[in-house]
Amino acid sequence: DTPPPPPVQVETPPAPKAEAPEPVPAPNWNSMTPAEMGINDVFFAYDSFDLDDASMRTLAQNARILKDHADVVLMVEGHCDERGTVEYNLALGEKRAKAVRDYLKSLGVGDAQLRVTSYGENKPFATGSTEEAWAQNRRGVTRVQ
Repeated sequence: DTPPPPPVQVETPPAPKAEAPEPVPAPNWNSMTPAEMGINDVFFAYDSFDLDDASMRTLAQNARILKDHADVVLMVEGHCDERGTVEYNLALGEKRAKAVRDYLKSLGVGDAQLRVTSYGENKPFATGSTEEAWAQNRRGVTRVQ
């Protein structure tokens, strides 16, 4: 009788090392638009700078984002529709911008993050002399500085 052959040792190659995924870079908030950041505009009633409930909800959401990114500085722009004099609309636009800024500050957004300006009727979003166009032009807009 012949003895059985010795057991053959089969070497299994080591499992390939899983490569670590490339780290995802943090977004550069200062290069994003407010909309990309999740910050939305608010709209005003005719001849008013009062914030309604919908605007306050929008600004509360905006404030949560801004407080998490204290390095972002925004210009709050006040806009009006075409009705009224140029001087009146510039003044009303400033009141709208300040209403937005002040409400954001009341929610804890830092004063250094917010600037205000008014464009009055000079930069309409919608063209036309209809209530729909006017409603879109009565707004508070934020732009990253």
